[in-house]
Amino acid sequence: MATSLADVASVFSVFLFHPPAGLLLQFSLAWLVSAGSHMHSSAALLQSYDSLYHDGVRAYFMKDWEKVVTLLEWALQTQDDVSQARLGCHSGCRLDEIARDAEPLVSDLNFFQAVLRRGECLSFCERSRLEPAARAPVSEDVQSDFNKRVPYNFLQVAYYKLKKFDKAVSAAHTFFVSNPNHIEMKMNIRSYRKIKGLSEEAFVDREAQGHWLAYDSAILCEEKNDFVGAMQHWEKCVNESLAALNQCRATCEGPYQYGEDEDYLNDLRDLYQKTAAHFLQVLSCRQGCALQVATKPGRLSAYEDFLPSLFRRLYYSAQAAGLLNQAVQAAKTLQLFYPDDKEINESLQQYLQSEGKDDERTVIAREDVQAFVQQSLEEKRLLFFGVENLGFPSFKDPDPWTPESVVPESLREAWRADQAPYGNESEGHTKEEESVFIEGGSIPLQGVVVAQSSEYLNGSNRVVLDGLLNNEECRTLLQLANIAAAAGDGYRGRRSPHTPHENFQGLTLLRAARLSLDGAINQSDIQLYLNATDRVRRLLQSYFNSPTPLYFSFSHLVCRTAITGQQEGRIDLSHPVHADNCLLDAESQECWKEPPAYIHRDLSAILYLNNDFEGGNLIFTARDGKTVTAEVSPHCGRLVAFTSGSQNPHGVRAVTSGQRCAVALWFTLDESRSDEERKEAEQLINELPEEEDSNEKQVPEPPQALGRTVRGRSETKGTRDEL
Repeated sequence: MATSLADVASVFSVFLFHPPAGLLLQFSLAWLVSAGSHMHSSAALLQSYDSLYHDGVRAYFMKDWEKVVTLLEWALQTQDDVSQARLGCHSGCRLDEIARDAEPLVSDLNFFQAVLRRGECLSFCERSRLEPAARAPVSEDVQSDFNKRVPYNFLQVAYYKLKKFDKAVSAAHTFFVSNPNHIEMKMNIRSYRKIKGLSEEAFVDREAQGHWLAYDSAILCEEKNDFVGAMQHWEKCVNESLAALNQCRATCEGPYQYGEDEDYLNDLRDLYQKTAAHFLQVLSCRQGCALQVATKPGRLSAYEDFLPSLFRRLYYSAQAAGLLNQAVQAAKTLQLFYPDDKEINESLQQYLQSEGKDDERTVIAREDVQAFVQQSLEEKRLLFFGVENLGFPSFKDPDPWTPESVVPESLREAWRADQAPYGNESEGHTKEEESVFIEGGSIPLQGVVVAQSSEYLNGSNRVVLDGLLNNEECRTLLQLANIAAAAGDGYRGRRSPHTPHENFQGLTLLRAARLSLDGAINQSDIQLYLNATDRVRRLLQSYFNSPTPLYFSFSHLVCRTAITGQQEGRIDLSHPVHADNCLLDAESQECWKEPPAYIHRDLSAILYLNNDFEGGNLIFTARDGKTVTAEVSPHCGRLVAFTSGSQNPHGVRAVTSGQRCAVALWFTLDESRSDEERKEAEQLINELPEEEDSNEKQVPEPPQALGRTVRGRSETKGTRDEL
């Protein structure tokens, strides 16, 4: 980007009336000299890209395709320019450089002098380059869309409508790289390949990251036994990865993010407590960059131990190419992460003997990596100190190379448990597969029968049971769903959270209880809702031989309705394939039991209410998310239940006509994660006055058959539907 005389004059006027001192003046003058290669030709300050994005989306729905292209391309460019501007400001206002020039002062003044000077430096830099709106953080929704490359999805449609197929293809491909399981885009890509005149070169990833391009090129060279080329690409991959890490870490110094349990209106922490909390949050973000940089677009999970693994690959390639000095440097750099690595230490010793040297210091480890490791370890020490002494939320160390000496004694047991899967990935996932449930227990409800067992369903800990509800009970719950359910309830207000071809509506127990308290629905209906869910709990606790009581994690009466006129040629799912307590990565066929997955969930269940619709069958798949292993058709009173983990990936086929309703339930063995909303709902229901009409239908619970009865309910925080 180029700057104009007006830009220089504007900044120079700031100097005249607000002369910066010391390092700030040095930075400001340096910024002016280099501005020609960094400023936009419009001579205007960079504006907020979220407003451009919103305007572009509005134009999309108005089918103004030219405007869509103009605004979204502008938004994408501005987002990159704003990011680069902020990165430049943070690089030019480094705290260590400012502190170095600070005069020696007493007490804490020297620290805060450096902080204030950096604050002034950043403010001056950002005011000189960004509009006020662009200096504020964008909304989480917009940032999420840019991270998922959603603007390119809009762009590919607009370019296609304008018959600019080469640009449509590049936009589509850019989106698809980051969303490889997007079925509609997959079909679009196939269609684009059939357009005459479009070559393979048109399928360009506009957001391609340098370290992943180098990574893929290095792999290709290794496959061709071109180890010199592989070594060169691995070196480039290392350099690009370090640059990406630095860029990511520079973005961590944003506003303090209040957690769900924090009340910012009543935050009584003093200067040092709040400063400490904010700084620890920044350090945690910086540490998380290791995973962000190691996560390839389109993958859910990061490549394990990414940066050290690059030096291991570099070492092997250099060794195979006969470039011993490069191999030794890679080995010594790897020792920074793993000083006791037996293979590397033996290789270095062999090198010294073969070269007739007794001093291995002739080749040293990379200094930039040594500085990175030292910085990272110091950050970890501070974070663990914050966890141990300041009540900072538990810090999950992203690196398997962290030495145990960095971790305080009181935290080492929990830290070792977190680190255990790093040692043996397959072993870690095998542990997740172990189930405490044993199916085939007694059925404590009369009239309930096993329709399909795990053997029939081609899996383990899966069952279909019929007879949980009669036709009258199903009709009552269906009426309750359609009278009281709010559109999108349970899905953060979104009417179509899983597919644009269906509308969703849901009713939680707590909302139903409140509506009953207001007289909007019958007490008997809410009592049926409560009783039906408790029947499921008692049944599954017995059938799966639960070692401890089952507790409700979440209950949700939910309906999916096909949108008329949007079903032709439909190939997507009503709910994509997923697992309920881990993040399913179809590419690697792993399921990562970590947030934001609901890792406390142990059993999942769906109680169906009807079958007067088309589609909507539940499918079980292999971990690839594609191979269907079993399929279940809904009907009134049918219950499907299964363990919530990686053994049972599942999804829902498209509802192409009518409305499919069911009660979705999740259970946990952890009483501390039981559903608090359910407890509140039960209290409200108990406070309801008795209905005067004695003829009002009351639905009793089915009597218990012979079998054990287990009591001990408790309740959890309600969360969104995952079925």
